[in-house]
Amino acid sequence: MADIRNQNPVKKTVKDPIKKSVIPRSIGVYSFLWLAAINLLLFAAWRGIPESFFPFHRDSLLGFSVITLLRFSLCLFAPFLFFTFREKLSSKSFFGKNPGIGWFLLSVLLGVPSAFLLTALHNLLLRAFLLNGISVPFPSYFFSPTHINDTPALFLFVIAGVLLPILSSEIFFRGILLPIFPTKNKGILNILLTALVFSIFMQSPIDLIPLFLFGIVLGVIRKTSNHVLCSIVTFFSTISTILLLQGVFPFLPYATSRADMEAASTLFSHSLIAIGGAFLLFLILFSQCRRNVLEEKKINRIRGTSDVEYSESTPLWPLLFGFLFLLSVWVFFYN
Repeated sequence: MADIRNQNPVKKTVKDPIKKSVIPRSIGVYSFLWLAAINLLLFAAWRGIPESFFPFHRDSLLGFSVITLLRFSLCLFAPFLFFTFREKLSSKSFFGKNPGIGWFLLSVLLGVPSAFLLTALHNLLLRAFLLNGISVPFPSYFFSPTHINDTPALFLFVIAGVLLPILSSEIFFRGILLPIFPTKNKGILNILLTALVFSIFMQSPIDLIPLFLFGIVLGVIRKTSNHVLCSIVTFFSTISTILLLQGVFPFLPYATSRADMEAASTLFSHSLIAIGGAFLLFLILFSQCRRNVLEEKKINRIRGTSDVEYSESTPLWPLLFGFLFLLSVWVFFYN
């Protein structure tokens, strides 16, 4: 009879329980306070220091590039790097998981109705201001690209006015604030709050409502695709579409005169048609996003994977001070 004691016992393999990434929600509110405080300090310094102190004019391309690089680097990139290294968080915590080629194609397509919506609302609001005799409030930091005459200047404007704002704003607003904004509802309320902060930070009164709606679009694609790169692709696609449409459906400059607006008699009807077409395209594309999400949930249930878990400790005072700092910039500049 065989000696059972000499036989090796069968080892049962037990799967480890699913580990969840716990991200402190306090990162979101403190990052928001950082953004608002640094933005207020930069605004006070930029407007308070006499122009003779600078070797350039504040409204020149160089001045616009300097303040834009400072704002987006210190307000948006800096807190992302600080909290990433301080909390030792993985990039997946902020950026999400690889969404696949289908989501990237949807992100590109969403840029088309977004461009129509932004351009149409901008033109309609600009028209309303001019026809009612209201002076058009320019953005806090503004430079017209029509004044660019050479390649180096164009390259500087693209870096400071396009690439850096898109990358830094999406990494911050859709990478930090959207996933961990302190709300019990992890869906639409997070998207609305992030879009509101995004539109206020851009400091453009004419485009406040268009940017808020655009922020909702970016939040939806970020939330449904679960990757911030998709919102970056949508942002780039939107800007590219606006530039391509300049000859057919132009994004009117802020310095447009009342006479020019009255001459463009077809602008009003074209803008209304563009808004209607944009919402129809949004309906189609968001329906596809919803189908993709439902399909991925089925796959996740089969695989037994789970979503990221967020801690519930949420200090409210950084939010209150952050909104106070952001709004104070608007009050000081536009009064």
